Amino acid sequence: MKLLALNGSPRPFGNTWTLLASALKAAQANGAQVEQVDLAKLKIAPCQACDSCRRTLRCRIADDMMLLYDKILDADVILIGTPVYFWSMSAQTKACVDRWYALDLDPLRTRMQGKRLGLISCYADATTETASGVVFAFRSAAEYLGWQFYEPVLVTAGAHGEAGRNPQALQAAAQLGRRLIE
Repeated sequence: MKLLALNGSPRPFGNTWTLLASALKAAQANGAQVEQVDLAKLKIAPCQACDSCRRTLRCRIADDMMLLYDKILDADVILIGTPVYFWSMSAQTKACVDRWYALDLDPLRTRMQGKRLGLISCYADATTETASGVVFAFRSAAEYLGWQFYEPVLVTAGAHGEAGRNPQALQAAAQLGRRLIE
């Protein structure tokens, strides 16, 4: 089983990265082929809503998203890691996810169906309600795309290194990694 993790945090080795690493280690230990892409290292322009992809079956924006399309199509599991910024996903995550629009057409739509979607999200507040908009967005996207959405891992971790000092958060991320490939 192929698991593609999309790290939407702009902080190298931050809390989101730490929790994704825990999930990926567990998934790999259970036989998954895993790959992590750090979206902040890529140049991904926002969708221009030009509908060019509807006419040509290909996004007209020539940027690093072109590297991700095949990875997304080939993956059985997509694991999103994003911090919550102002009650939403990070800009890096949003730019990538909006560009999935180019994959939502035949014959690619068929290859998109049946995937599994996991979510790990960190935020500085003490309540999971802070991540409710992010959870809603990915739960809705999964339903629309015909994907199975797994219970997300939501963690209060605003300070650098906080997630790595939270054994319950690391364990929850590892459990998600295992569940996604069962």
